[in-house]
Amino acid sequence: MEQELSKAAAVESFVIDPETTPRAQSYKDFVTAPMPMVTLFKELDVTRLVRKSKQGYKYNMLMAYCIGQAAKRMPEMLLQMCDKTMLKYEKFAIDIIVSNKKGMLNYVDIPVVDDLDTFNQSYLQRTKQAAENCENLYVTDASIICTSALVKYEFDGLVNLYHCLYDHPYLVWGKYIKKWFRYKQKMSFQWHHIILDGGHACRFMEELQKSFNELR
Repeated sequence: MEQELSKAAAVESFVIDPETTPRAQSYKDFVTAPMPMVTLFKELDVTRLVRKSKQGYKYNMLMAYCIGQAAKRMPEMLLQMCDKTMLKYEKFAIDIIVSNKKGMLNYVDIPVVDDLDTFNQSYLQRTKQAAENCENLYVTDASIICTSALVKYEFDGLVNLYHCLYDHPYLVWGKYIKKWFRYKQKMSFQWHHIILDGGHACRFMEELQKSFNELR
């Protein structure tokens, strides 16, 4: 409960006037929309992620790392909405859903960094802590990109629920599949229309594919 209150209080220091941003017109157009989220579905090539995971890295960690690297190339995503309030951050964190020892879910934010092994260490430490202590671990000074991995199941995509205080961009994926000698991953990407247009979202998915391809 204390973490929830701290997270809410931290929002205030990042509030900005939408009129000072390139999204001023989009704010006017969509701020009263009852459901301002848009979802895109795309199949990506994750061959390099699968190969890298065979070197001892968790597949979902690699996915989160690449999402962070793609986001860093998209300054538009430093903006976020909290109800009708616009926020601007200077860095990113990736939110991971963790199943804890009681069989319930907790949320863990992993700060985005360039070095893969540093990100991996943070991922392993924070997800383990959340699972064992049954607690949420938030980062309150970063633009959060939410994720949900349902890797046991095959599906085309998922449209997430909308809550006016939960306006983060959201990526969901399931089980990857093998096609000939390549591995493919169907993903869905949900975003707030005040923050991004469709072209931005398509470019983000292209940047995500580039991040996959750059894994060595």
